[in-house]
Amino acid sequence: AFVKHHLLHDYLERLLMIIGMSGAGRGIDEICYVDCFAGPWGDESEELQTTSIAISLKIMEKCAEGLRAMGRAPKFRALYVERHPAAFERLQTYLNGRSPAHIETRALMGSFEDLRPQILKWCGSRAFTFFFIDPKGWKPARLSVLKPLLRRPRSEFLINFMYDFVNRTVPQTQFESEIGDLLGNIQELESLKSLSPISREKHIVRAYRKNLKMNMDSRMPRS
Repeated sequence: AFVKHHLLHDYLERLLMIIGMSGAGRGIDEICYVDCFAGPWGDESEELQTTSIAISLKIMEKCAEGLRAMGRAPKFRALYVERHPAAFERLQTYLNGRSPAHIETRALMGSFEDLRPQILKWCGSRAFTFFFIDPKGWKPARLSVLKPLLRRPRSEFLINFMYDFVNRTVPQTQFESEIGDLLGNIQELESLKSLSPISREKHIVRAYRKNLKMNMDSRMPRS
């Protein structure tokens, strides 16, 4: 969690400032952030300071203030998706009481997979959108699940790829179709078994990234 949040903090701020400054020439006047598995988890305080929820809102608030000082004022919006009722209640309470004044926030309760049409509708077609995809397992990161988002233009993705879980699942024949969906080529699964641990990890991660990029809209998405 520490590594993910550190990466989110360092990368997201730079990205939003770049998009905020350069977006005017491309007709981007709105920046959206979508946390597809928001929680909160692992922080029992009301402030939720160590969660991606609080971290992302603080970054967006800082970027909005910085861009206004430079004469740019894109609209910032944030969407948080959570399926567990208790976590969602905490999420909703936090957003209602602690959302920055200049950031429009919304929470959706339910499965990320089920809510994909609503998520895309909320994003609209013109805004730049950053998708933070941090599931507890690997199945929500499969191509068949992410494809509608990957084909959205003006998008960027930070995906937590649960390699250890994938690595343990690859040898299990009952999951061949799901692993093929994840990596893009089920024919390569047999060859993975003969690779060294380091080579196997590199091969799996490379195959996953290639599978994502082959199905992205060519106009801007990156992961």
